[in-house]
Amino acid sequence: MKAAVLREVGKPLQIEDVQINKPGPHEVLIRTVAAGLCHSDLHFMEGSYPHPLPAVLGHESAGIVEQVGAPLALYDDPDNMFVAGFIGSPRMNFLPAAVVAQAEGGQITVAIKARPDTQLTVACATPPKVGDAVTIGVRPEHFLPAGSGDTQMTAHVGVVEHLGNTSYVYAHTVPGEQIIIEQEERRNAGRYGDEIAVGISAKTSFLFDASGRRIR
Repeated sequence: MKAAVLREVGKPLQIEDVQINKPGPHEVLIRTVAAGLCHSDLHFMEGSYPHPLPAVLGHESAGIVEQVGAPLALYDDPDNMFVAGFIGSPRMNFLPAAVVAQAEGGQITVAIKARPDTQLTVACATPPKVGDAVTIGVRPEHFLPAGSGDTQMTAHVGVVEHLGNTSYVYAHTVPGEQIIIEQEERRNAGRYGDEIAVGISAKTSFLFDASGRRIR
């Protein structure tokens, strides 16, 4: 998230991207919309109130409560893309897609824009319309070996990070659109430029509408 950071007394604030901790028990995840600076903050900037630096100023925040719950509950069942992308490391992969077919019983088929041949059929209580833009969310550990799952997708390997019994494959479906694939106990996860295939399961995928809200 972005924050106004004071790094030196008497100097302008710097707008920086900062990391914040995941919400713990009895805490709420809020997407900050605005944060005002009051005269107390000016005292910190001028050095009238000595304080260890760097420090994030602006203590009068206004925002939106995105979701309330324990971290693992939010991880398993996020209400929107903000929560889905915030909880979990590496973060959830977001694949832009569009609805290409609709059937009875709330079933829809969506096609990934970067790979139109990769189509996934899911059931929704409130299905979007054909042509609507949606986003498919897949966590790195939910990609399956090629040949399994409900659909297949190909990507080209960029970087492979080996962490003992787990590897993270940073691949691209198209230039500029990266996905992260977690593979357990794989020493031969691929090399730069290799084309790899992965499976995607409808059961472990998430669907979001154009505003980022979860489609259930």
